[in-house]
Amino acid sequence: FPLTTMALPKLLKISLSESQYILDSITSNIRCDGRSRQTLRGFEVESGLVSNANGSCRIRRWGTEVLVGVKVETGEPAGDDGDCGSIEFGVQFAAAAAPSFSSRQLQMYSRRLVALLKLLVDTKDALNLQALGIIEGEVAFALKVDVLILQVAGGGVHDAVTAGVFGALASTQVPAFTILKDGDGTPIDWELSSEDDTQLDCTNLPLALTVRYINDYPVLDATLAEEVCSTAATHVAVDGQGHICGSLLEGGSSGIDPVLLQEGLLLVQKAGKDLIAQLQLQLNEQQPNTLGNKGFLR
Repeated sequence: FPLTTMALPKLLKISLSESQYILDSITSNIRCDGRSRQTLRGFEVESGLVSNANGSCRIRRWGTEVLVGVKVETGEPAGDDGDCGSIEFGVQFAAAAAPSFSSRQLQMYSRRLVALLKLLVDTKDALNLQALGIIEGEVAFALKVDVLILQVAGGGVHDAVTAGVFGALASTQVPAFTILKDGDGTPIDWELSSEDDTQLDCTNLPLALTVRYINDYPVLDATLAEEVCSTAATHVAVDGQGHICGSLLEGGSSGIDPVLLQEGLLLVQKAGKDLIAQLQLQLNEQQPNTLGNKGFLR
């Protein structure tokens, strides 16, 4: 069952007549932009934009724009054996992204997005954090992921943020290093190596797709106006094989019909698998321009 959270404040206000028009279009399965209820909009992906970051990605989708940067720093190791690296997220809205929101509302929205991102990386085998270890029990790499939401006019902020984080992590280069040992072979220190950096493996990393429940129908990739008309939403984590890895339920204080919930999950399984394949294809096409030793530690 999905974890349940309170509904977020709406990013847009619409009239009653516009709301009724959207409800009617959802019922007829011909939305205002011509899509069916399960059709996703296309998006633009650009990686390697931030020169001093180890990985970066910008996602644009019909008025929604997100920029994500990843820095590889050093810190204390994590894990039971002290042999793993760590990952932290920070989410901010640009000043002009949601001018009608108070700072408190933006903080609430940001915290919810951070919780969703943590759900993705906490999925079993999503990221191999042991590959970020340097010296067991002493030092490891720490990934600092910063998300800047530039525009929200197209809706689907949760989906855009997770796609941007997926793209940024997939383009992240982990610095190559050499372990320095004493005469007994015990590691005593480390230093950066001149060898090529290693690309972070994101093969099993899921991303999130949002299902909005509008007029008792599950709807994928809702516009900002359609989000206003939804009574609840599930943010579903899905991997490249179409496996459901977890979910967050937003709103739905009166509950959601289990049949409707199951229908939404089935839509996400196929759409999420196709979306990850499309995202990876676009990232692979840009890969030759983004490789090389770079980043905060260089």
